[in-house]
Amino acid sequence: MRWHKEVRKNEVGILRHPTDGDAWKHFDNVYPDFAVESRSVRMGLASNGFNPFSNMTSTYSLWPVILISYNMPPWDSPNGTNYLMSLLIPGPKSPGKDYDVFLKPLIEELKELWDGVNAYDLYGQCMFKLRAAALWTISEFPAYAYLSGWSTAEYDGSTELRGPPRTFIGDDILKQLEEIPIHTPGKAPSNSSKKRKRGEKELNWYKRSVLFDLPYWSKLLLRHNLDVMHIEKNVCDNIIGSLLDIEGKSKDNLKARMDLQNLNIREELWLKNDPSNNKLEKPYASYTLTSEECKDFCKFIQSVRLPDGYASNISRCVTDNDKLGGMKTHDCHVLLHKILPAALLPFLTDNIRGTLIELCQFFQKICAKTLQISDIEELRDGIVIILCKLEKIFPPSFFTIMVHLCVHLPDQVLLGGPVASRWMFGTERHMGLYKKYVRNMSRPDCSIAEAFVVDEAVTFLSRYVSNRDKIHKTRADHIKLLEEKGLSDSEVAFEHKEQFPSWFKNKVSQMQVQKSPLVNDDLYSLSQGPLERYNTYQSCIVNGVRFRCKECDDTLKTQCSGICTEGDHDNINILYYGVLIEILQLSFVLDRKVFLFCCKWYNSNPKGRSIVVNHNLTSINTSTDWYSNEPFILATQAQQVFYLLDMKREEESFQLPPFQPTEDFIESSSLVRLDVPSVTLSDQLVVDLFSNQNQNVDKDSDLDEDFDEGNIFCNNETFLSSDDTKSSTESECDDDADS
Repeated sequence: MRWHKEVRKNEVGILRHPTDGDAWKHFDNVYPDFAVESRSVRMGLASNGFNPFSNMTSTYSLWPVILISYNMPPWDSPNGTNYLMSLLIPGPKSPGKDYDVFLKPLIEELKELWDGVNAYDLYGQCMFKLRAAALWTISEFPAYAYLSGWSTAEYDGSTELRGPPRTFIGDDILKQLEEIPIHTPGKAPSNSSKKRKRGEKELNWYKRSVLFDLPYWSKLLLRHNLDVMHIEKNVCDNIIGSLLDIEGKSKDNLKARMDLQNLNIREELWLKNDPSNNKLEKPYASYTLTSEECKDFCKFIQSVRLPDGYASNISRCVTDNDKLGGMKTHDCHVLLHKILPAALLPFLTDNIRGTLIELCQFFQKICAKTLQISDIEELRDGIVIILCKLEKIFPPSFFTIMVHLCVHLPDQVLLGGPVASRWMFGTERHMGLYKKYVRNMSRPDCSIAEAFVVDEAVTFLSRYVSNRDKIHKTRADHIKLLEEKGLSDSEVAFEHKEQFPSWFKNKVSQMQVQKSPLVNDDLYSLSQGPLERYNTYQSCIVNGVRFRCKECDDTLKTQCSGICTEGDHDNINILYYGVLIEILQLSFVLDRKVFLFCCKWYNSNPKGRSIVVNHNLTSINTSTDWYSNEPFILATQAQQVFYLLDMKREEESFQLPPFQPTEDFIESSSLVRLDVPSVTLSDQLVVDLFSNQNQNVDKDSDLDEDFDEGNIFCNNETFLSSDDTKSSTESECDDDADS
């Protein structure tokens, strides 16, 4: 609980933890009495709905409210003991606009924790005043409205000519909330004020959130987080649906083409009448793949092999008609970050392909565990350019609200730190665990609550302490002795390589005879060298990552043999890429053991021809050998990578894209493919299209009625928060947990 203040390194310009964000620092400045105590707990409040049953046709939903502690280091924060289920809102429907009714007991407890409660510190052997504060909320976009009170449904698709909105401080928001009339929440029949119309001075607020009852809530810089997980899911679905022309998913449908004509833009893409047969034709857009290209694209997806535990088998998402379907949120996450940039290389024009790759790089960069503030500022400017380029490519229907939300992600990273502590992946996985708790189908909420209490009682934390060798100083001593002999640099390197093992053995033996405190059992065991016998293995797990030899790896559907490590070449620090050939276990005296990886290295010389950079993607020729006389590295030095097939070079390649968006806008005249004939529309399709176009759609729906059902609608379209086969109130937690 003290790590964030007493152990964590404060690196200027680096974001590794929520402590590094401006929101945390601002809170400490406003409330120094809270910040002075390192044991004061900072938490995030996460909530979402999920279906506790396996029956996908059921709309039953439960809404847990989870508190996540941020005092621990990032590698301990995802631990199950840091997810405290403080509330479980029962079903069968979502709480909707009455969310505050269920949050009220939690708010009272948070106010009590803000004042402080007496607690005993076992580590310090003393009593102290324990205080806690909720820094922000974490939820998907529909639940964003429930928690904040700001309507997310007011999106009419009109042209916006104003400048960027200004950032309001807490006092400004409180003044705006004063304009909202008092509205009694709840669904009791006696509540006559259930439905109302919003006044002109109420802006986009529809209620005053109960979270403002917390004494510190109005002073926070970041109150509600945009969930990157669901944003990636929606953006990926828009891209894949439009590229592969998936029915019901493509944003380039017939209505989108008619919108272009109504807006009088991009005449090249309008529906045109063919005078030869008097039928309408749909010009083939440059951002849509042909049927043959779709086959090649899906063939590449089927060839992808990922490491164990990295993602699900994405090849199963390829359908019989050469489309992609059934992708979960984590599948979209991996596809957008790693696979799509390589899959697009042989297709589309340079401008369209480059823009989509830049968007993938944006998400990959912003989801990194370690971020530099200068990079985030670059992302903030770059995403504006990327979205402008996308507007020049795709029709307006492509730009759902989720696409627009990408603009705000860099600012939230600067405030809250890395997104890994503020997205829904961890919460969704815990909801998958809660779903397994259900034993009594008639009382799922009771089953979950009882099992959670039992699980919390038997959970424990473990600590691991590692020893480090003190060998670096002795290596420097030996090199210094060689330099004193007047040898050149190359001669020093050669003599050091040949003589150091024996010199090191004699040096440590002398130090042990002299009973030097610098010599311990580990150093002595290492100096004596390994025993003659060793063991070999086909796979091993290092720091939680599974590595597997390539011979065994080639027989499986996953890929765990890719190796990457950092090293010097011609006094230049570069990355070496290769594959794992053999795993060796060396035995030493005093029962010490060391694992070595025997690798085949690919030629990654930056001055050679084995590396080709195309659209900011680095491709490595895997048919080359490099440093064959130095194949060994320590197992702890290895980082795992996976290789994708470079469809242009027809060789395996490792993709390593930097983020460098360019202001290279595409001309509208190049949006039509001249090499592909236009699609002729059937008579019945034309009749249905124009009959639907002439129907008047009532857009003045009552906002509160939508909230009663737990959905938020925009232009008659529900925001994607889960897979299409599930209800709008159901979570993808169990599938994401399995992946």
